[in-house]
Amino acid sequence: MNNSPQHFILGSRSPRRKELLAYLVPENEISIIPPISTEEKNFSDLSKWDEIINRVSEISLDKMNDVFEQVVSRKEFPDFAILTADTVVVVKEKRTGKKEEGKEEAVKEKGLDCFSVLGQPPEGPDWKTTVQEWFEKYYLDQDHFVVTAFSLQDSRNRKITKTVTTTVRFRSDSLQYLDWYFSTEESIGKAGGYGIQGKGSIFVDRLEGSLSNVIGLPLNELSQAIKEINPSS
Repeated sequence: MNNSPQHFILGSRSPRRKELLAYLVPENEISIIPPISTEEKNFSDLSKWDEIINRVSEISLDKMNDVFEQVVSRKEFPDFAILTADTVVVVKEKRTGKKEEGKEEAVKEKGLDCFSVLGQPPEGPDWKTTVQEWFEKYYLDQDHFVVTAFSLQDSRNRKITKTVTTTVRFRSDSLQYLDWYFSTEESIGKAGGYGIQGKGSIFVDRLEGSLSNVIGLPLNELSQAIKEINPSS
């Protein structure tokens, strides 16, 4: 991109996000400065769609503030843009009328969908059981949603935060491939228990929206955001 900021700071340790950002800017103009704080707001108290979207944005902005303070204090880059992001897998809960770990009010309210966020599978031997439960309860024959919030801020304090949602549906026969998939151990460390950019792509029957969003950065929307803070780019 012409006339883009002199240097991009990616506030993430994710190699996938670095690879995606390198589609838009030269790799030698990217530095990695992750947030110092490892504490993030969680989603355990949320069940409404708007609440979850707002929380993902808050997490991205918290990362941005952390990294921005580091970059300014270092004084290494006179002209820069910082990018931070957070990606989550959101699933729809079936309304049963039963109390479900603090989500009973949302379930009781007529016509209101109730959502949950799936994190990474637990560490230890139970991760396979957890991922299989996710497949059976949330993935087969129904849509789930991958939401990425990203924040972009430059050295002139221009800031943009956007959220992008991609709808994903898995094949109805996905369970027959699950033991093989577990043998690859690709689920470990992946939000929602799968990696769509890897072997997990075997499960996908339909995708509506940005594929790169599911991987970790929505490239089209990010490209537009870069142009917004740099109109001449």
